[in-house]
Amino acid sequence: MRVKEKGLTFAPEADRRTLIRRLTFDLTGLPPPRKTSTHS
Repeated sequence: MRVKEKGLTFAPEADRRTLIRRLTFDLTGLPPPRKTSTHS
């Protein structure tokens, strides 16, 4: 089933900090430390 056929929409693009947190969790299986530097 396609997204449009179901009337669904995609979530808005996440910011850099959120992407880094998600990637860290995916790679390690653990949430990142509270003070994660994003070098922004």
